[in-house]
Amino acid sequence: MLLPTYKDVANAAAVLAGVAHHTPIETSRTLDDQLGVRCFIKCENLQRMGAFKFRGAYTAVNHYLNDAESTELKGVLTYSSGNHAQAIALAATKTLDIPSTIIMPTDAPALKLKATQEYGGNVVFYDRYKEVRDEVAQKVKATLPEGTVFIPPYNHKY
Repeated sequence: MLLPTYKDVANAAAVLAGVAHHTPIETSRTLDDQLGVRCFIKCENLQRMGAFKFRGAYTAVNHYLNDAESTELKGVLTYSSGNHAQAIALAATKTLDIPSTIIMPTDAPALKLKATQEYGGNVVFYDRYKEVRDEVAQKVKATLPEGTVFIPPYNHKY
């Protein structure tokens, strides 16, 4: 995977303007003293759905939605047991009105599951101890409309 460039970051900031919360940066003298360096803490817990994952999810969905070279975006598929699941459901379904299918393990935290469903994500369960999530994702994707894209929870450009 190629690392993002300054232009990528600037483009993402433009896409997120007015959609993502502008979260503060705080400091901590206690951390500074304990670590011997000046620490800056980005308060992404104040972001929509409580995590930085919203930024990447929204930017990725927006990319596929506006990519002239891609087929029309008909849906988003991912797997996650928590924050990325919520982020995709919020970004795709609740914010951009694009169906999202989220593959979650049967033992995903109840609060993460509930939030994902409340954001409009269609949850498909799998047993993480007996199934391989990439294989489950391939099977589920085969049942979804053409134009559904897979957005992984990490290692993607957006």
